[in-house]
Amino acid sequence: MAGSTAARQDVGRVQHFAAPASESERDADAREAAGSGRLDVVKLLTEEQGADVHAKNAFGCTALMKAAENGHVEVVKYLADERGADVDVKNHDGCTPLMWAAEGGHVDAVRCLAGELGADVNVQDNDGETALMWVAKQGRLDAAKCLAKELGADANVKDNEGKTALMVASLYGHLDVVKYLAEACDAGVNMKDNDGYSALMWAALHGHIDVVKCLIEELCADANVKNMDGETVLMMAANYDHRDVVKYLVEERGADVNIKNNDGKTALIWSVFYNNTDIVKYLAVECGADVNMGDNKGYTALVWAALGGYVNIIKFLAEECGADANVRDNDGCTALIWAAENGHLDVVKCLAEEFGAAVDVKTNSGFTAMVRAAQNDHMDAVKYLTEAQGADVNVTNNDGSTALMWAAGKGYIDIVKYLIDEHGAGASVRNTEGSTALLWAAQNGHVEVVKYLPKNTVNVRNNDGHTALMLAAENGHLDIVKYLAEEHGADANVMNNDGDTALIRAAQYGKYDTVRCLVEHCDADVNIRGTNGLTAVRIAADGGYFDIQRILMPQLSIANKPYFTGTRETNTEALKYSEHFRCSIPPLELELTLYSQNGSIGGDFRAKWLDADAAVKLFISDVAHSEFEEEVHLWQRLRHPNVIKMYGACEVGPHLQFFVCEYTSQGSLWEHVKQYSPDDSYHYDVEIRPPAPTVWKYLQQAALGLEYLHERGIVHGDLRCGNILIGSDDKAKLSNFDLSGRVQKSSPVSVDTFKGTMRWQAPEVLKGNPPSTMSDVYSLGMCVLEAVTGKRPWGDYGDRMVENFSKNWDPRPGGDGYYAPYCPSSDASRIVWRMCCQNPQQRTRISSIVAELESLALKESPGSFQPEQEPAFSFQEYECGKLEEAWLSLQLRMETCDNTEYRRIFDQLQSIHECLQVTTHPATLFDRFYEVLTDLYRLIKMSPDQAQIMQLSSTRAPTSSLYAFQWRIDSLLASLGVIEITDLEAGRGNERIKSASFFASGVADTILLLNNLKSEEERSAFLRAIKAEIEDHPNKYTLDQLEAMKKAYEDITAKLEGDDLSELAPEWFIPWYELVVDEWNCLGEGGFGSVNRAKWLDSEVVVKRVTLAGSRSANTSSAFDLSESDFFASADPSASQVESDAIKRTKALAMFRREVDIWFGFSHPHVVRLFGACHVGRPFFVCEFATNGTLVRSEGEQHRDWK
Repeated sequence: MAGSTAARQDVGRVQHFAAPASESERDADAREAAGSGRLDVVKLLTEEQGADVHAKNAFGCTALMKAAENGHVEVVKYLADERGADVDVKNHDGCTPLMWAAEGGHVDAVRCLAGELGADVNVQDNDGETALMWVAKQGRLDAAKCLAKELGADANVKDNEGKTALMVASLYGHLDVVKYLAEACDAGVNMKDNDGYSALMWAALHGHIDVVKCLIEELCADANVKNMDGETVLMMAANYDHRDVVKYLVEERGADVNIKNNDGKTALIWSVFYNNTDIVKYLAVECGADVNMGDNKGYTALVWAALGGYVNIIKFLAEECGADANVRDNDGCTALIWAAENGHLDVVKCLAEEFGAAVDVKTNSGFTAMVRAAQNDHMDAVKYLTEAQGADVNVTNNDGSTALMWAAGKGYIDIVKYLIDEHGAGASVRNTEGSTALLWAAQNGHVEVVKYLPKNTVNVRNNDGHTALMLAAENGHLDIVKYLAEEHGADANVMNNDGDTALIRAAQYGKYDTVRCLVEHCDADVNIRGTNGLTAVRIAADGGYFDIQRILMPQLSIANKPYFTGTRETNTEALKYSEHFRCSIPPLELELTLYSQNGSIGGDFRAKWLDADAAVKLFISDVAHSEFEEEVHLWQRLRHPNVIKMYGACEVGPHLQFFVCEYTSQGSLWEHVKQYSPDDSYHYDVEIRPPAPTVWKYLQQAALGLEYLHERGIVHGDLRCGNILIGSDDKAKLSNFDLSGRVQKSSPVSVDTFKGTMRWQAPEVLKGNPPSTMSDVYSLGMCVLEAVTGKRPWGDYGDRMVENFSKNWDPRPGGDGYYAPYCPSSDASRIVWRMCCQNPQQRTRISSIVAELESLALKESPGSFQPEQEPAFSFQEYECGKLEEAWLSLQLRMETCDNTEYRRIFDQLQSIHECLQVTTHPATLFDRFYEVLTDLYRLIKMSPDQAQIMQLSSTRAPTSSLYAFQWRIDSLLASLGVIEITDLEAGRGNERIKSASFFASGVADTILLLNNLKSEEERSAFLRAIKAEIEDHPNKYTLDQLEAMKKAYEDITAKLEGDDLSELAPEWFIPWYELVVDEWNCLGEGGFGSVNRAKWLDSEVVVKRVTLAGSRSANTSSAFDLSESDFFASADPSASQVESDAIKRTKALAMFRREVDIWFGFSHPHVVRLFGACHVGRPFFVCEFATNGTLVRSEGEQHRDWK
């Protein structure tokens, strides 16, 4: 009956496995069946259900491993022979089926795996252990014999710690395995592991006396062997209290009980150290160990007993062995001093009362037992030594410090009270540095002690002139600063010997709260100049403590002068200082309204400039006057939508200079980000938050501003989200850049300069190299990280940890993630890791960064160049087949075109053509495609010489350059969804390199240039293009290319009729090749010309193109081009017409230049900013894009600023 029940159960089990299951369930069932030895079920699952024999569970185990672990040989054979299971497969710990079989003592399975199936008997797991070591650990002799004798396992293989199978067997005390390995397998008896331990040492350490005897007596192990620390077998046994091993080694093997290890310790000292009393007595009494022998520090067995508080051992050593109770170590410490320092009161009493140990003996540094007890907060020892033994409470050590000073310095208030109240310890005693108990307590922040100590020492100074207030301030102990200043009137303006005040010291060490308290509550004078004549403001700025700088700046006495009141009273001195700048703003036109704590409004103060909102950024007066002038002139030249605007400068006096600049009403990018990520802590187990809205747009705009600065040779040097401000026009703007930080600057910098901003600085800068354009790229990468995660790079770690992380972080894929900052966003990590390479030369170029950030901004929100929603048309319906006609014309022209670049562009247009025919699209897309077709057709029709001039006239021209064509094609492809903008990043960079190379090589052919550039105006225009490239964009070219361009410039200059070349380079000149005009986004047109949105160096601007009288380009289809009719004399209809047109054009051009000069001179919050203009070819203005539209269009809407 029982048998039939079992049979029914088996049938049910097989039926269960035969039922349909998921793939993972089948694999798990196969592993379970293999582990249970159910071959029939294993066959069913693998042959009929498709279970994978190679599948692993969560620990990396396969079905073969399970079968081997439980010794199921038939299953092992089936899986290996018939199903191809890997016999050397490893789990996550590196263990193989052979190891599992060996550990379980399944000899047949071991023999099958290694003998029949070829498993590697010497394979090692992740710890370096072999199957033989596994059986040695378990003491399985049969398995050991099988592996070693039959299968040839190497008994001398070492694991990661250097242990052999013999050592493992000795460690676990398996005598039979030890004997077999040594006698039958030639295992090295005296081999050592990585720490120098032999098999004998391991046996002795674990107290296996039978193994110890066997190894020494039968296997000839060296009984005097030492490990890497010089420790002997005897010491091993004594350490771990194995008395039988100790006795055997001493009495039968003659081990030396006084031998020392590398630290000078003997077996007796080790047994004392571990409080092994029986062995201590045995070694001292029966073996005659020297109880007064000291180690390398002079510590005897008695001293070690005092250190450990072992009073019974002390009594034994002193009474029965004659150990010296007053013996001193190398530092002059006695056992009593060590006992007092460690608070062992019973030992102190025993030594003093029973063995007459001296209580007032001093160490080499002058410390007594009582001072050491006070120094370590052992009140009971202090009381006993002073009351019972009469220890002197005012005794001083070698530097004059007393027990009270030490207790006060460490904040032990109970000992401080006891010494003063019970024994009258002197609170006014000074040590050799002039310090008192109060000074030490204040320096270390122990407010209770400070409050308790006598008040007559509050203004005492040490030898350096430091008061308690100074010491508390420089260490940031705010509560003590408040107490000393408010309760006891400590003078905050007292100077030390270097001339520093408490405020200066606090600013120097970055103590924000303390600085604030000193200024707001302690009447600290911010204008006092300390070391090297620097104020606290300047010291904070130099140290990178910008938050402290912002606290101090409103307190400067210069900030409260009457010329900041906004009155119209005459101030002759102020006006005298402010008149010699071209962009000078009289101080009487300004009124400061609000101080900005963080500078996120564009400056230090919010201000009114002739009733318009502005910001005032102070120039720290400690800086030389000439540097202010340099910054004014440099900043005045910077005109870009993504760089903070300077309206003017004001110099009121020699110690008060400031800039009047744009007021950024929306604060910083960091403030924007924190609105959506208020928690600055790191949580790796929570759902990843999306970045704040429009964050990619702002980052791309910041990158554009940075690219602009770099092209003008300026390194920002302090790029972080706090210095990326958002204006009322909703554009990101770079601020706080170092105008003196030119690219050629090469002086080393101190890492202390970057306190507070270290986490944004590149590793080469932290190593002392000067900031560079590539270090700015790294900092921008940190800004991306900061903006996307809403957290500072490396979180709350301090500067030193951040410095270490930054220098060791390898952002490459597969790099050590330990040093990496937190970045869960794949979009961010993809770009950040390439911007932050350790090698600056491997970092992504800023132009590529701009392109990729643009793509992410487009993902985030539809870009300005994307077609709007409108009625859709098919390709054939668009303007009655006009597009099809243009396409066929271009196809015919391409049949005879052999220009590879044109053919490459045509191939891309062909892809767009195919996409447009598939489905309907907005008319805007067809408009854009039609314009590209017609522009390419016109370019192909030109003669080769004419085409080259068109290209040379515009390395990044509005419609004709290869770069411009590629840009327009990319935009079309992205709009159609054919490609991702990210795929074009490298392509755009390559296009720019190509256009730069084309320009550089083409200008070298000056004969062609001079033949085709017929008029002086044409040559002058092109000459300006070369000059602009050489001066403004030198980093785009190689040295050879620059030399060729310089030669071309000199050759063309020599051919010009005019001598005055200054007219070629007006301050406002913007070359046409820096623009890409959005021809399909016209904002207005008429008799004056046209207004279009455009990209200027990839930044959004507005271009106003002017139609001048006498210009024959007025009615061309692409009027902005320096077209054939403008450039080539062969197109002139008649000489008389040319002469008439020239006179008209000259007059109109003069009027245009006057208008530019006037507009360029305007710099005001409510006047549209003119970035520049071009006066050659068809003139145009490049100006600010007003994001909020016009007054008419915006009727009913709320706008903060009108322009």
